Amino acid sequence: MTDKKQNILFAVLAYAIFWVLLIGSVVLFSSNETLFPKVMAFDQIVGTWAPTFALLILFKKLYPGWTVREFYKNAFKDRLNFKILLVVTVAFVIVTAGVVGYGAFASGNSFLSLLNFSFGGFLITLFSGAMGEESGWRGYLQQSVEKRHSLLKALLIVGIIWAFWHIPTWMNYITGGMPQLIPLDILDKMALAFIIGICYNRCRNLFVPMWIHFVANMVVNGTQGTLINYYVWYVLLEILIAAGYIVWYLKRCNG
Repeated sequence: MTDKKQNILFAVLAYAIFWVLLIGSVVLFSSNETLFPKVMAFDQIVGTWAPTFALLILFKKLYPGWTVREFYKNAFKDRLNFKILLVVTVAFVIVTAGVVGYGAFASGNSFLSLLNFSFGGFLITLFSGAMGEESGWRGYLQQSVEKRHSLLKALLIVGIIWAFWHIPTWMNYITGGMPQLIPLDILDKMALAFIIGICYNRCRNLFVPMWIHFVANMVVNGTQGTLINYYVWYVLLEILIAAGYIVWYLKRCNG
């Protein structure tokens, strides 16, 4: 099987696992008003592990002769570049603080009143998206696509696949009467894919994409109401960060 076919098979299986879990939960539990919210919260965590489940199911095809232990040992073996982690973290904190600060000024509310961080939210963010997805999307798929394409083209491909992975979020926007946020969400995920991907290309330790993904989710989840109201500004600033990383990458290539 060619690398391209393996990549398609992986992406299709990851999507299939996620949607079977989601649709199955809706069909089986939607009539139970007490249990359904708990089941969906459970899906929010477990469903994001679908890329990792797909990786493990296909592991022998994707990495013949390897063991799962060897894969993860290799994935975390490179020395961490703490400068990369610090810079991207500070960038997201500054962008989020700026958008929330503007929201506080525009609405006449205090800055702290627009934050809704919680320990429960922290745990959900920790054990869902970043930890569950990155073994598949970046640990396997990005590196595999990079074998056939330039880094930026590979990130574009992975970014599109990853953006459409968030269709359930778009469904929430539609049911919430905010379909205009869907294009912004696509741009958000595409920009984040470039930020994560370039940093991961620079430091091949799987902790890097996990950390950046976690930080991005944490600042959004902790300021969700405010960022939705001013989402366009957040996305524009995030695109500027992504553009900065692209310029940095190109300069390193030409330097």
